[in-house]
Amino acid sequence: MVLSVPAMAQEGSRAFEEAFEQPDPEEILDPALAGDFRGFVWGLDRNSVREFETAEFLGPIEDVLVYRGKDFGFKSYIQYYFYGEKLGRAIVLYNDNNSNPQDYLNDYISVQNKISRLYGPPTSDNVIWNDDNYRDDPERWGQAMLMGIVEFVSVWSTPTSVIQLELKGRDMKPNFRAVYISKTVLAEENEVPLVPQDPLNPVQP
Repeated sequence: MVLSVPAMAQEGSRAFEEAFEQPDPEEILDPALAGDFRGFVWGLDRNSVREFETAEFLGPIEDVLVYRGKDFGFKSYIQYYFYGEKLGRAIVLYNDNNSNPQDYLNDYISVQNKISRLYGPPTSDNVIWNDDNYRDDPERWGQAMLMGIVEFVSVWSTPTSVIQLELKGRDMKPNFRAVYISKTVLAEENEVPLVPQDPLNPVQP
């Protein structure tokens, strides 16, 4: 069966929701349904996203389409950015609240692994220390992240996209997000940063 682009987006979005709710960590996610982001492909208009995104629509905020739902099984705000009325960037803000700071690292690794299963291994995988406190104590790295001492950043490059996953903190608040950006937009909008200021992010870079 050959699906139109919107139909592929709809099927891909449903497949993502179903796959990410599965408890089996060995389940193979289908890259054919991944598209560029949640089953969508870059260049779609905002009406197509509105029609086929299945998460709860919260409304446009500063011209960004914002949804609340789950991504890779985690509670998230999902944001779609358009350039010339074409989808060119998306941001996922993961907002599960963990009582144990180490659980944020586990969540980061889980999302990192699932992105890798869809798009291959990251081209870079970095742990950035701003000072050496807790560096030799991995069991406190979650605490160190919340304090802004350490940051975790992974980047993927696909034929169509650059994807950046990051976990950092400030004032004991986590900032855990994934940014997906079209390489066409990145080339054409050369003054637009890879990680933009977004309307729902409580901690800016």
